[in-house]
Amino acid sequence: MNRKLLRLLPFFALLPVFSQHLYAQTSTCQYTIILEDSFGDGWNGGVLTVTSGAVSTPFTLITGILDTMTFEVTDGAPLIFTWVQGSFLGEISYQILDNLGNVVSEANAPQMPVSGVLYAGIGDCVTCSSPVNFRLEDVWDTYAKLRWSASPTSPNPAVQWRVIYGLQGFSAAAGEGDTAYTVSPKITLTGLQKKTWYDAYIEQYCDTIGGWSNQIGPVSFETYWTKDVGISGVVSPASGCSLGAADTVRILLKNYGAAPQSLIPFRYTVNGEEVNIPKPNDGVYTGVLGKDSVETIAFETTFDFSAPGEYMIVVYSKYSGDQDLSNDTFTYYVNNRLLSPYLQQFEVWDGGWQVGSEGGNASTPSFAFGAPDKPTIPNAASGQNAWVTNLTGPYNDDEVSYLESPCFDFTSLTVDPVITFSIARDIESSYDGAWLEVSVDGGNSWDKVGSVGEGLNWYNEDIELGTEVGDAWSGNSFGWLHARHFLTGVAGEGEVRFRFVFASDVSLQLGGLGIDDVHVFPAFNKDLAGEQVTVASEGAICGLEADEVVFTFINLGAQTQSNFDVAYSVNGGTPVVETISGSLDPDKLRTYTFNTTFDSRDALSVIKCWTKLSNEFAPANDTATFVIDHRPLPTPFQENFESQVVPQDWITNGFVTNTHGNNSYVLSVNLLSFNPEEIHDLPRYGLIGANDSLEFSYRVIDYFSEGPFFLTLGTKFELQVSTDCGETYQTINTINGANHTPTTVLRKRKVSLAQFAGQSIAIRFLLTWASGNLWFDLDNVNLLSCAADMALAADVIDAGQGQSNGSATIEVGLGNPPYKYNWSNGATTQTVDTLAAGTYTVTVIDAFGCSDSFEFSVGTSATVEMEGLSKLSLHPNPTGGQAIFVAEFDRSVEDAHLQVLNLLGQTVWEVTASNTTRLSENIDLTTMPNGLYLVRLSVDGQLLTRKLVKNN
Repeated sequence: MNRKLLRLLPFFALLPVFSQHLYAQTSTCQYTIILEDSFGDGWNGGVLTVTSGAVSTPFTLITGILDTMTFEVTDGAPLIFTWVQGSFLGEISYQILDNLGNVVSEANAPQMPVSGVLYAGIGDCVTCSSPVNFRLEDVWDTYAKLRWSASPTSPNPAVQWRVIYGLQGFSAAAGEGDTAYTVSPKITLTGLQKKTWYDAYIEQYCDTIGGWSNQIGPVSFETYWTKDVGISGVVSPASGCSLGAADTVRILLKNYGAAPQSLIPFRYTVNGEEVNIPKPNDGVYTGVLGKDSVETIAFETTFDFSAPGEYMIVVYSKYSGDQDLSNDTFTYYVNNRLLSPYLQQFEVWDGGWQVGSEGGNASTPSFAFGAPDKPTIPNAASGQNAWVTNLTGPYNDDEVSYLESPCFDFTSLTVDPVITFSIARDIESSYDGAWLEVSVDGGNSWDKVGSVGEGLNWYNEDIELGTEVGDAWSGNSFGWLHARHFLTGVAGEGEVRFRFVFASDVSLQLGGLGIDDVHVFPAFNKDLAGEQVTVASEGAICGLEADEVVFTFINLGAQTQSNFDVAYSVNGGTPVVETISGSLDPDKLRTYTFNTTFDSRDALSVIKCWTKLSNEFAPANDTATFVIDHRPLPTPFQENFESQVVPQDWITNGFVTNTHGNNSYVLSVNLLSFNPEEIHDLPRYGLIGANDSLEFSYRVIDYFSEGPFFLTLGTKFELQVSTDCGETYQTINTINGANHTPTTVLRKRKVSLAQFAGQSIAIRFLLTWASGNLWFDLDNVNLLSCAADMALAADVIDAGQGQSNGSATIEVGLGNPPYKYNWSNGATTQTVDTLAAGTYTVTVIDAFGCSDSFEFSVGTSATVEMEGLSKLSLHPNPTGGQAIFVAEFDRSVEDAHLQVLNLLGQTVWEVTASNTTRLSENIDLTTMPNGLYLVRLSVDGQLLTRKLVKNN
């Protein structure tokens, strides 16, 4: 359809509407409105209404691309712009300028707000413009110079200015601060405090007609100390391969204060040792160092940096009366011919590593030193700092950059050393990449180190990037890895450098490369290390009768190894030892599958594998461990998805959501022709009890309307169970069109699992689509497993004669808290303390709906079962292992015998007392298994028994 036909009718009724002037303002001015339409057919019904005071004027662009109009604004009256939106909003723009041409409001494709108001302010007919180019010219310790220019567009000329200033953050509007006046466009503020931050604002006065302008600012500045000198840097020596025995240390001495200074002492230390500097011939600056001046000064006393290693140079000034000591010291590091072993973790400094680049974005290499903070590399491998291609964002496009090491001297080595480091990568796979290069001629020529399949966590891809083709690190490492490789061909060389190269194309920039913890050292001759253990049963639900152990190990040594043994044991059992045939070269990995299998079915298996090499130099790294658990998960279980994630041991394509009108989170799946089947596989549970059941809530709703959905023939939801470790499943319950009631409410269903008593089962929810477009929501999946006896007990204190002051606390031995309590007298709490003598029944219901009832009596004494017993308590009950038994008598008893028996009638604990009125004993069951025990008290031929539950 021709879009011209969609335009609204010509706008002919928009005329200014005048009403009585409601304000007492005495001045008005003309504002300008510029209306544009990029297509050239006007605003298509869009109307912008300007209201100044009580006068409203509507504006629209009937046809064309551009129109400019003016309207009258009353100074000081409310100014409001309202908008009625038409068609083709993306073509429309406007701009409103005040009487001096300053923008008041503008918008492209203005969206109509709920209120319709685009702008609300106060009309301002500018009679005196604000000054321009307000700036700080200079600052000292107690005074500062400010400068500005008079506004060239002011309707009335400036005749005076006032500067309002105060401590940074003061409120000029609240009358705070000091004020200074001037008739020149500059001022010197005096009487300021030293080393203090200030804010300054300025206003322009344009005689009695123009009045005062609006205020501009602030200009913020900090005053100086009067006397403040320090060290701002070290110029030399520089890191290299040839520092000498008498190198000169050159420094930058700076005057940070406001006043010129002279006769400034300065010193330096190397590796914490003071260098003996003779005064006054050396270490004293005798010239005049002016404000903000920096002087390069060389110590006449040289230092011997010829020994290989890292040097820390600390330079400091010692000036009497210096008011700021924080800048007096500067620490500088320098390397000279580093040796093996070498370890740099980049915590103290950047290690003297240098960044360079070529081609493409040659001037902006991505490598940066510091604390990484981005999604794919959120931290260093160790400590705080690392080298990363951009610490907070993606790497550059079209880049070849380098992170180059200091100079190394390997002339004393007779075998090539090993380099190890931590590496993290998030690099566009196959197109961008990184690799390591080495130079033995001081950086004049470079060779790539290693290839795919060598070393540990070495290159993983073959990339093609312009002239950069070959093996590289690419893709995502999903965190920091430990990489390792021999530096082949460097032994005996005196000027060795290595560098990490990073290359990218012009598309898709990701997190990049991270390097940390660089270690260079000579390898042991004989060093095999275990890397990884896996088993064949990783994908098997129940494990395997003949499970295979797969062991990956690496030769970290400098020599090729052959005909050595490897071994494994399961749960500390007898080791299985087998011999490896063939040879394994340095830096090579080998994966070996043991011939001897083990039974992993229904077991927790801790598998340790290790290498057995005679005269091994580093046995600590021989072993790798793997743990796999094929035991069924215990029952009961409950999942309501309120954690907002799918449980990690569930296998499903569903997602957790609280949309579709849910009050809680559910597991949701969209079924349609593109997704005709969905499976929710739960882990294996067991053993199932005779009273166990599976309970869940479900709902089926229309995808578009989210209203009730009628299941058609073939669309169904099946609950399935496998008793053969997921090999086959049988359907035990089906929801289909015949038994489904369409509703938007979650419906509950409970299915008995009694037929699987004594077995472990895997549970599957199978969803099958036939027609329509629907949501299937699943929630509150509970496997209810109820013990026949919840081992309920009551801790009772009997009531006084004719009173209701007895109490009882119900203890639950077996169940899943929280519990609900339903008493025969209507109480619902765990403890009731208003009981009269009598018999009571309590029903306890746990979190999974399991319940048990318990009947007990409250007497008129602590118990009616034993004459003379005035008080009896046993707590805590249930117990984790320790319980306190207290019995008090109204007379002295001659013989008291306290026993604890298990359910087989065996005595597991006992104690005897005589001639006592009180028995208080600590019952210790910490070494006994969980379960129900009987506590039996025998006193002078009388017998009393209480239940005690151990559950920890």
